Amino acid sequence: MLKYVILLMLLPMMGACKQNERNADALDYQLWTKKADHASKAKALQNYLKNEGVDSVFPIHELLRSDVKWKKCGAEPFSVPPQVEWPNIVPTLRIIRDQIIPLTGPVEALSVYRQPQINTCIKGAKRSQHMTFQAIDMQPRHPLDRDIMISRLCKISREQGAKLNLGLGIYRAQRFHIDAAGYRKWGSDYKSSSSPCRSLVAPQHKSR
Repeated sequence: MLKYVILLMLLPMMGACKQNERNADALDYQLWTKKADHASKAKALQNYLKNEGVDSVFPIHELLRSDVKWKKCGAEPFSVPPQVEWPNIVPTLRIIRDQIIPLTGPVEALSVYRQPQINTCIKGAKRSQHMTFQAIDMQPRHPLDRDIMISRLCKISREQGAKLNLGLGIYRAQRFHIDAAGYRKWGSDYKSSSSPCRSLVAPQHKSR
């Protein structure tokens, strides 16, 4: 009986945690653009990405998402990185457009540019590529078996990772990370030893 009473006491707290962990959506973005010079900065970034041919990979409100825990961390739901860092995201977007989406289907961006304080708050990697606008955490927009997703992502890493300078992080559930800041792979604890790719064996070709 006591455990049920404790559970009932915890339910409101659990609900509050969920409210503090949600992705900012298009409506949040509309409200955010009405503040300060957010709209003009976001538009400038959009124009830059259009000139680079990568403006249609993600909706702009997803590309400016900081992290699902933005509210918990007392941060803005969206953030435009410094202009000097804009070129950093272009190779990553090209990899996602040309290599990832054809195998996983459309993806949703969950966390992109992070200011150092929010990266610390969410316990991101100390040298996270998110802080220099080089990385995107995402998930498939449509249902995709996790094992199939991992197999396809690891195949790209194995066959093209070195050429693409592909950084691949595979986290819990459907969430994964892509950057173009160096060939490497890791798992949910940011260590290469925990990468699910390590347990997959590359197919062997028989000699003739």
